Order: sequence, then structure tokens, then C-alpha cells
Amino acid sequence: MKKIGNGVIFFEVDDSYSFDGLLPLRINIKGHYLGTLESPTYLTSFMGEMESIVQDNCYLNENARIDNIESILFNEYGELVDMYRITIEETFDDFSKRVVRNNESIFFYFKLFSNAFFEYSEVKENEDILECISKKDYVDALALLKEYTASLNI
Repeated sequence: MKKIGNGVIFFEVDDSYSFDGLLPLRINIKGHYLGTLESPTYLTSFMGEMESIVQDNCYLNENARIDNIESILFNEYGELVDMYRITIEETFDDFSKRVVRNNESIFFYFKLFSNAFFEYSEVKENEDILECISKKDYVDALALLKEYTASLNI
């Protein structure tokens, strides 16, 4: 196992396996795991989606703050909104996922579905996980992951 990133966010990869653009990896955000190492992820689309978090306006909400993020992610009935949905390969499909960013921070929301295909010993099903990290920490960790995956030549 290899951890790529920093103390706030890192990508854990199974560096004993890489084949044809595939690599088992998962994300850890402030101690919360998202994804599984039991199945490889297609790197091209994963990296594209990770970059889109900081590039695409569909995740941008300049008014997002820690004190109002829940009202942005949930409607008045307490239901998760469809906006800010992120799609990061089928190895992450056992989770409901949303990402919102402002100019300085990125807010990650995820929840493990009760009918998950894989088993996740570190994650409780149906538990709402909401974490805020600095955009800089995210960009730094992503740059390290890009550097690592480029060195694999897969």
C-alpha cells in the first residue's frame, strides 16, 4: 500500500497491481475513507473527475461556508439535492457523493449505501460524512497523485 497526499487528504493505492490504465485506489479525507481497494479504478476518468472538482463551475458555489453547507446540499425536507453530484468510477458507486467548492475550500459529502456491493470495515452504512478541506491541500495532494500515476506508465 502507498499513501499519496498529505495529512488532510490522501489517495491510498495498491501499488502491487497496475494493469492497462487500472489501479486500485481509494480516497481518505480527514480520516474518512471513500472507495475500495478490492477493485481497480480506471485512472483516466478518475483523474479527469478529480481535476474537474477545481476546474468546473458545476461544483462552484461562492456562498458555500461551513455554517451553511448543509442547506446547500440538502433541501428543506432533508433530502440530498441532485446538484454537485460527482461520478468517480464504479469502485466508488457504493457511495452517494457530492462536492461543493468556493474559492478557498472544498466540501465533500458522502454516505455508504446500505446495499453496498463491497464491504467497508472503516465506514458505517448510511452515515452522513461531511468534511471541509482547503483547496490548496486538495490541489497539492492531486498533484502528487498525478506525479505518481505518470511514473507508472500505465
